[in-house]
Amino acid sequence: MIRVAVTGLSAAGMEHARWFASNSDVELVGVLDTDREVAETCSRKLGVPVFADIDALIAAKPNLVSVHSTSSARAGHVRALIEADIHVVASLPIVPDPTDLALLGALARERGVILAGDFHFRYTPAVHKAKAWIAEGSVGTPLFINVNFFARKNDTTDPAELFRNLGTHGMDLVRVFAGEVTRLQCFATKPSNRRSWSTAQINLHFASSETPGPVGTLTLSEDMSLLH
Repeated sequence: MIRVAVTGLSAAGMEHARWFASNSDVELVGVLDTDREVAETCSRKLGVPVFADIDALIAAKPNLVSVHSTSSARAGHVRALIEADIHVVASLPIVPDPTDLALLGALARERGVILAGDFHFRYTPAVHKAKAWIAEGSVGTPLFINVNFFARKNDTTDPAELFRNLGTHGMDLVRVFAGEVTRLQCFATKPSNRRSWSTAQINLHFASSETPGPVGTLTLSEDMSLLH
């Protein structure tokens, strides 16, 4: 039986908590969120405790924590969990700063703890089906891949938020189908009322045993509804 906990009850965090609570191989030991009302609602629905803070969560001795904490709290939560020898799977970005991520990765290796990113798009049924078509040769040799990621997001002062939020998932997904990226070119834009880049077109060239390798495009936008 794996003992798990969830920090940050966003839509993704709630989905993880619901799945853990329904899985007979898992014991959901509790949840943590900065919004106490949200945490209490989740607690009533799933019948699990609410932790007051990350120290209380660690004291419950979970084997694994699914981290969906806010950007400001995330690095501290992940570090505290690793130092307590607790495995971590975190939504993306694992932590906002790449330098912090490298340090946390080194700490996890030193302590023999798993630190994993939640690249959940690669595990969807549609991706499995498409990979099967490629493996069995029914679509021929892939020459190009086009992927679009859209989400309606509020404005932010962080110019890299688009790439951390949607780009991490998008780059992972194109690599699932086409392999490692060897060259890329990016153009980004934004409406006049936004402060950060909010739409980007990324052109990609992939490594391959064939010469030249496949090409592709990745379109990211936080200006378009998913219901467009």
